[in-house]
Formats: sequence, C-alpha cells, structure tokens
Amino acid sequence: DIIEISDWSATGTLRDIIYRQNGPLDSDLALEISSGIAMALRKAHEVNVIHRAVKPENILMMNNIPKLMNFDLAYKFEENHVTVIADFTKLKDDGYVAPEILLGKDIDEGTDFFSLGAIAFELLTGVKAFSSVREYAAHGGRLSQQAVRKLAQAGVAGDISKVLINMLIADRKER
Repeated sequence: DIIEISDWSATGTLRDIIYRQNGPLDSDLALEISSGIAMALRKAHEVNVIHRAVKPENILMMNNIPKLMNFDLAYKFEENHVTVIADFTKLKDDGYVAPEILLGKDIDEGTDFFSLGAIAFELLTGVKAFSSVREYAAHGGRLSQQAVRKLAQAGVAGDISKVLINMLIADRKER
C-alpha cells in the first residue's frame, strides 16, 4: 500500500495563489515556483515515478516553495506498483493533463513536464495556454501565435519562451 503524508500550509495550494493573484505572478517568483516543481518532478523521475496529475491544486505552497502532492494517479516503472486509469476518457480535461494520458497512450517523464509547461505559462501570463488539452491536440498541438505573443507581452525571455513552447507540444515524441 502507498500512504501519502503531506504538510499543512496556511498559504494553501498553487491554485489558491493563482486565484488570489488573478493575473500573472511576478516573473521571478513564477520561475522560482516552476523551477521548484521541476526539481520535485526530477526527484520523482529518479525513482521511476511519473506523477500524471501535475496541476496547481496538487502543489502545496510553503514559503513560496512548491511541494508536489496527490500521487493518486502516479505510475511506477519497473515494479508492479502501477495505478491503472480504468477509463481514461473520464479524466477531467482541465488544461494541465498531458494529451497522452487523456488519450490512453504511452507516457514518460515528458508527460509531467507538459503539465509543468502549462502551469508555468499560466503563472507567467496570468491565463491558461488552453482550456482543453484534447481540443488543443486536435488542432495541431502547438501553441498558437496568440499564445506566443502573450509570453512576449508578459516580458518572458526568449529562451524561456522557447522552452515553454517545446514543453507544450502535444505529441510526446516531438516534445
């Protein structure tokens, strides 16, 4: 059995921060939070765990430090500890879950980084890159020019924009 224990935070989750902010976060803070999530994912991936549900409500915030939580859908490679998604068509398409999960396809570490890209985009611009991943994937699965312009308007550096654009490619093999 897997038992998950989490800290408590008066700040709440990253979702709570996004709601309270109601717009883009300070870019340094947004990048600090995104970097913290990336480090947490790297640690999970080092022990062959793919989270599969990286979204703001699954990130507890403590003193601006993100703590990844809710491993209910996590996938553990190389053992029999696999959480099977019985019916992937019933998963909520909230704009964060990677297309390969929603479509029942193979996953890898990039699956979690797609979700991180969606979060970072929202933190930096104040808006979600897309509301439906299924629709996004069906329409080419690449950020629109309008979304790329939002990054530029938010003052996101070119190299960071390029990383986000690549993280948000719907096709896992091209990401």
